[in-house]
Amino acid sequence: MLIMGDVVGQRRHQDADLWSRVCSGDSRAFEDIYRAHADALFVFCLRRLGAFQDAEDVVARTFEELWKQRTRVQCDEQRGLRPWLYTVARRQCGRLSGQPHPVEQVTDFLVGPGVDVVVEDVMNERAAAALLTALSHLDDDDRTLATSSFIEDLSSSQIGQRLGVPASTIRSRLARIRKQLERELRQAGYGPGGGAHD
Repeated sequence: MLIMGDVVGQRRHQDADLWSRVCSGDSRAFEDIYRAHADALFVFCLRRLGAFQDAEDVVARTFEELWKQRTRVQCDEQRGLRPWLYTVARRQCGRLSGQPHPVEQVTDFLVGPGVDVVVEDVMNERAAAALLTALSHLDDDDRTLATSSFIEDLSSSQIGQRLGVPASTIRSRLARIRKQLERELRQAGYGPGGGAHD
């Protein structure tokens, strides 16, 4: 019998295989990706928006964006496509409703490029509490940077201009902050290798 880790691993493997074919110009592989993820993504959006048409629109826009960004989106067996898809969909839901949830913004920050956090874990309440606890452990400067990035949605260049610091320095510091938050999340039992699953 398959356990959850096996299922997630198989899905990521499938994503990586299909995405490699998409990047080689196989449009049918993209259709397979849509079929594999669209239904669950629709439910995710519907829970946040409460309207079928809005949820359908967000799913459509998310996959349109995935197609447009196909030369830049990275997918391997460690991450799969779910972190990218759910991050984009979550942000679009927030824009549509006008009220992005702070915990979801934290999650956006953590599942950004280069951060291997399991989306299924960080979406539950206990993991959200663990994320917020980890944020409280940052020093004032790092918390200001994190807030500017994922609450105010400022780019590294914009933050750098505000603080009078080169954008490259901001990117480096944000990468370090993400690693620190991810490490604390894992220690709390979430993410790869964590044991806090119901």
